[in-house]
Amino acid sequence: LSSRIYGYTGEKALYLACVFQFTHMASMVHRFIPEKDTDYIREDSDPRDGSQFPILVGDYLYGKGFSFLYNAGISYFMGPIAEIVCKIHEGGILKNRIKGNNPASEVYREVVRKETAELFAGCAVMGARLAGASAGQQENMRRLGISIGMASGMMERGATAKFAVVYLEEAMAVLQDIPNSEERYILEQIIRNLISHNIFKQRMVI
Repeated sequence: LSSRIYGYTGEKALYLACVFQFTHMASMVHRFIPEKDTDYIREDSDPRDGSQFPILVGDYLYGKGFSFLYNAGISYFMGPIAEIVCKIHEGGILKNRIKGNNPASEVYREVVRKETAELFAGCAVMGARLAGASAGQQENMRRLGISIGMASGMMERGATAKFAVVYLEEAMAVLQDIPNSEERYILEQIIRNLISHNIFKQRMVI
């Protein structure tokens, strides 16, 4: 969508979308590896079996993504995506500093930003860059991606609706600076549906 908003409908956008999906899948595989291999130990198994396979799968997906970039002739995105991968892992390291599950805490939000929102932002920015969007247009897409990513990350971690809705409302505000198009309308409907879903969840809790 971020490429199409600025007029690009070529195949390279599909390759780039695949790379972001691979990166997301790899990060999710790695995120849920337990801290201790002993969680998997059985008398008849190698104590390393619990983590080696998911690490292998995650690393394969990261590598496959970079291969896609090269084959699609957009290897100039390797650096920015590598930076996003580093931020994702920084978030995983930082997560050890979180005490409890408090979405209002600065550390909690920083983890969500690094583990989830930076990926969304990168996807939005690089799609726009692929289409030849200006620096200002790319910045608008980055802000949109960060806002949607923060909301998605909050929801993913089970935060109450009020924390996610704040970011979704920010996304709606940023969307007004995006060119009016069918793609913008699709994004608007996605955001509105997420807002409605969160409000419904909040009412259910109340």
